[in-house]
Amino acid sequence: MNKRKEQVKDIWLYRHFIHMCKKHPWTFNTPIRHIEKLFLQHHQTLKKGAYFDIVMSRIGVTPEHELSYYRNELLSDKLLKDTFLRGSDYNKDLKFEKIYNKLFIKENYIANYYALIRETKPKIVIETGTADGCLTSWILSAMHRNNLGKLLSIDIPPQKGKLTMTTSLSINNVGHLIPQAYRDRWEYHEGDAKVLLPKLLIENDVDIFIHDSMHTRTHMLFEYNCARALMRPNTIIISHDILWNKAFFSFTASHNLKGLSCISGPNLGLTINKFEPYEEEIGLGVVKIT
Repeated sequence: MNKRKEQVKDIWLYRHFIHMCKKHPWTFNTPIRHIEKLFLQHHQTLKKGAYFDIVMSRIGVTPEHELSYYRNELLSDKLLKDTFLRGSDYNKDLKFEKIYNKLFIKENYIANYYALIRETKPKIVIETGTADGCLTSWILSAMHRNNLGKLLSIDIPPQKGKLTMTTSLSINNVGHLIPQAYRDRWEYHEGDAKVLLPKLLIENDVDIFIHDSMHTRTHMLFEYNCARALMRPNTIIISHDILWNKAFFSFTASHNLKGLSCISGPNLGLTINKFEPYEEEIGLGVVKIT
C-alpha cells in the first residue's frame, strides 16, 4: 500500500468520495491520485451521523439538541410542507412533493440549513442563488423559531437554458416556497452577485455566507474570497456543488482552512473562516480612511 492509501483511515469513506467525484465532468480525465489529494488535504469527509456534532465542535458550540430533534422539528413545520406541496402552481418543471420527500430527510442539508441556524442564532445570513427557495425557506423557518435573524438573498430570476439553469421563474415567483409568515425576515436583492455580494458584505456584519449561484470555478472562487475577506473570524462559509470543480478545495487549501462534508452528501461543503494571528494583528476587513 502506498503512502497516500496509508493516510486513508476509513477505506469506505475514501472509495465513496472518489465514486461521487467521478460522477462530475471535470474528473473524467483527472487521474485518481489528483482526486485523492482533495480527500486527503484540507478537507474532511465525515461519516453519516457524525457531521452535525463535529461541525458544532469546530464552531465551538455545544448543541442544545441532537440533529434528530431538529429533523423532527423541521418535518413538523406544516407551513413549510403545505407551501412545498403547492410549489407546482408556480413552477411546473419540478415535482415538489418528490423534492419534499427526498430533501427533508437529508442529514447534511438539515444540519447546514436548519439545525446550524437554530443553534448559532445568526443575526445576518447572506445566500447567493434562491430560485424556488427550497433551502431558503428552511433558513427562514429556523430564524422564525429563533425570533432572530435576517436573510439577504442575491439572485437573478432563472431562465431555462441560461447560466446553467434548467427552469424559469418570474421575479415575482423567486422564493415562492417561502411561507408568507416567514417573509418578514427575508430581503431579496435582484442582480449579479459580482456587484451585490461585496456591497452587502461590507454593509452588514454577516455570520454565515452560503454559495448556491453559478457553479463555475471563477465565480465560486470570487464568492468564497469575497466572503473570506469581508467576514470576521470564526464566521461560516457554506457551498453547494463543491464537486462540480476544484474551486472549494483550492479555496480552502490556499487559505489553510479545513473543509467539511458529510459522506451522505459530499457535494455540500462547509468551512470556518479562521485567520492566522499575523493577519489578525495587521487588521481584517475594510480599512476606513479618516
